[in-house]
Amino acid sequence: MGFHMLHKDEHVRGKKRLYMTATSRVYTPKSKQAMLEKGYEVYDMEDEKFGEVLYKLTFASAVNAGLLSDYRITIMIIHDDQAIQDLYNQFILLNTDDDSTQLLKYEDVERLVGTAFAINGINNKGGSERMFRVLGFANTKRRSKIFRDLMNMKELHQLLHNRMEHDAPLHEVVHVDGTSSDYDRNKALRELGSAGDDKPRMITNVKVFTEGVDVPTLDAVAFMDPRDSMVDIVQAVGRVMRSAKGKRVGHIIIPVPVKVDKGDDISDILESMDDWKSTGRVLRALQSHDGRLPENPFKFINIVEASKGTSDSHTPISGIQDKLQFEEFSEKFYTKVIAGSGIGKPGQMAADDIESVVVIAAKMFEKTGDLDKKLAGVLGLEMGEKGYAGKDVCKIAALLVINACLLHRRLQDKVDGLPKLRTIHSSQNPREGLLESWRIILDRDYKPIFEPALNVVEALPSGDALYRIVDRADTIADSLSVLGYDHAGPLYHKILGTAAKSDSANYTINVSAIMLAHLAFTDKFTDWTDLEKVAKLRIMDPACGTGTLLMATLKTIKDRINYDNMGDYDKAQIHRKLVEDTLCGLDVNRYAVQLAACNLTLGAPTVDYRNMNLYTMSHGPQPGSDDTVKTGSVEILRATSDRDKIRSFVQPLRNISDMQAKHVDNAKLYPSNLRPNHIPNHHMF
Repeated sequence: MGFHMLHKDEHVRGKKRLYMTATSRVYTPKSKQAMLEKGYEVYDMEDEKFGEVLYKLTFASAVNAGLLSDYRITIMIIHDDQAIQDLYNQFILLNTDDDSTQLLKYEDVERLVGTAFAINGINNKGGSERMFRVLGFANTKRRSKIFRDLMNMKELHQLLHNRMEHDAPLHEVVHVDGTSSDYDRNKALRELGSAGDDKPRMITNVKVFTEGVDVPTLDAVAFMDPRDSMVDIVQAVGRVMRSAKGKRVGHIIIPVPVKVDKGDDISDILESMDDWKSTGRVLRALQSHDGRLPENPFKFINIVEASKGTSDSHTPISGIQDKLQFEEFSEKFYTKVIAGSGIGKPGQMAADDIESVVVIAAKMFEKTGDLDKKLAGVLGLEMGEKGYAGKDVCKIAALLVINACLLHRRLQDKVDGLPKLRTIHSSQNPREGLLESWRIILDRDYKPIFEPALNVVEALPSGDALYRIVDRADTIADSLSVLGYDHAGPLYHKILGTAAKSDSANYTINVSAIMLAHLAFTDKFTDWTDLEKVAKLRIMDPACGTGTLLMATLKTIKDRINYDNMGDYDKAQIHRKLVEDTLCGLDVNRYAVQLAACNLTLGAPTVDYRNMNLYTMSHGPQPGSDDTVKTGSVEILRATSDRDKIRSFVQPLRNISDMQAKHVDNAKLYPSNLRPNHIPNHHMF
């Protein structure tokens, strides 16, 4: 019986169905659209037919609670080398009468050597950590057997002992497949679980041990062949994340063979390789379950290179030359290659979902009479040749509404009397439910987000567009708050296209922003253990846009102060302090600034917008003036009391009202007597 048949009473009768899964089957919006165009209606586990999500335990939460072990990814870059060539030739010589020679390529031996070096601790920057219990995954049964034979070759053992500089016992490797008896499988698993430094073990298999196997002491999984299925990847990695006494992390080994000629840039070569694309699939599969990976790739990914070199301390044995020497890659390499893997777009499925519903809703708005003109009026947007096209006005309106819905979802348990977003979605008139709810929220605060969104909803008729927006926001709000990155920025630029660039805006991708923040605010930047010193930091982005760099900075500071290990109350207070006092953002685009406010609020909805340092700067010819022209954030330089001194350019920040800026919580100019906001000593980002 197919799994889909369980949903229907004609196959399995039932009044209620409870679904539990660790690997949700979810289609991307693009996949759903493609299937729809072919005449197929697609449902996945995010569809309402599966019902409301009663409970969701994120991977990060499970790790923090001690339910799962954390993980580290070792990407082993293997070069063409005489030592590997000798090993390959030796294997071919010993198996001339076997079809193994037809299945084995030189790159396969490179992957296997990379795996062997990684699990024997040779890649740990001079350390000696070894992995005694390892599961290796191949793509076919025959290749799994070949890898077993290679791993057990005495010539490989000689090479490993040369490099390890001691004669520690090496892994005994066995193969298990679907034809193996239950006795043989269970025996292999028992022996694997009891392995140790005196007798390390490894099992090679295809899909036998991707699920339904519990070996808590497992140290590592190794992908000896490139993997394509994200579900298979997640299930295989799940084997090594079982927690056990004394287990610090589970290791994921990905060997990548590279052919590099003299003068080649290895990072450029990697980005164009099929093997690296396969590595990217592994990283993206992990990212889909753990939002921490794209936020801090340095913590989880260790990329090391087996480069050509010579060993002075050992003599080659049996023709196997020991020429493998490791070098750690630079941060520049990480930046290029990690971004190239695809994790430069964290939360891509959530972002695609938001984009999809915004585009669909905007098209529905366009088809409703002169609604685009009405929306432009309530949002204060100019249309026509020098302004926005009608379709772009509708997209901005839809994006503002879904951002308000995302924040509504985060506030619903914190604001008394606020209806849940799911309740509004289930009602006959979501429009009235949103209007009533957002007026309740506006009585508290959050004007920059909910006032324009409420104006949009008031201008909209009831219909399917709002229903879709509410449904999608309710589904993904929690995942976005956990990710802790700017989700609105890429959408704002991608959805609006050239309209978003009318003010020469360029979007910084999240992974680049995070790396920049880590480089700017190093562990030596200040004493991160002294929260009083941290509270005195002042950091400004003079072209903040939707808050990408501000969000990256916020995340980096939290990492430095060990935020994740704090209690909920302390977390909320620190987040609020950082957002209200430490960070400052300026931009000429009012709606981008409002989206930045929403981004900074998702982590702690109790932030007071009136105390946020987010401002829209005046730009261009000013209304009611014949010759006054404002230059956006450059006005900071003209707001100094003494422009002739060099000090004015070193520390040019003065009262914000001098710059005719608009605070994010008020559409009017903020008079200095209401908010005499001096921003001293901000670190220009």
